[in-house]
Amino acid sequence: EHAFDRGNGYNEVCEMAQVKAVFYIPRRDDDGRDLAAEIEHLLDELYARFLGWTFLGPIEGAYRMADGTRSLDESGSYSVVLDEARVPELERLLPNFKSKILQEAIYLEILRDIELRLI
Repeated sequence: EHAFDRGNGYNEVCEMAQVKAVFYIPRRDDDGRDLAAEIEHLLDELYARFLGWTFLGPIEGAYRMADGTRSLDESGSYSVVLDEARVPELERLLPNFKSKILQEAIYLEILRDIELRLI
């Protein structure tokens, strides 16, 4: 179900519990390949399904790979606000993105009990 099937977007009064999802999307794959095209497709999907997304900025971090080696990543931090009932939809969308790249894992943080106001 896409967002445009749910009414007129941010002008709606939402009666569902809202959550904020924060996730990190790598800019380059583990083999160094640029992921700009894959990221653009993901952002298009996020916009269509959840009415938008926010780029929180570039981040860097280290991750221990399954084989024990250290991986240093440069990622973009993104967020979306969605109905809590739609979290499983996001949890399907991100692994779909991950299946097209070599990344072992994608960081996803769910913040509950938020109050969002667009003024």
